[in-house]
Amino acid sequence: MDLSQQIGVLFSELERIFRTNTVVGEPITAGNVTVIPITSISFGAGNAGAGSQKGKEGDNARGGAGAGGKITPVAVIVIRDDDVSVLPLGNKNSMDSVMAQLPGIISQFKNKKENQ
Repeated sequence: MDLSQQIGVLFSELERIFRTNTVVGEPITAGNVTVIPITSISFGAGNAGAGSQKGKEGDNARGGAGAGGKITPVAVIVIRDDDVSVLPLGNKNSMDSVMAQLPGIISQFKNKKENQ
């Protein structure tokens, strides 16, 4: 596989992984509560190639490509009836807010499961 093919494969895989629904997660609904996760995505990619045919038989071209990335949860959107809250996950006070709402959200999921 030559370098341009490697780069094509790399970016088609990145496109498959980093879609809009990766940033805005699938809504999870239980009763009157809907939770939507929001994430941040960052990535880097690189490639290199070299070749020499001088004094050699055949094609000695070589190349490589690689990428790395991370997906980090940054917020949760909570919709309860007509009330919408965005709870950032970046600091301790925000996490306290999420934790305070968690028992109510979990009970909604338990009630939904029991009623099925």
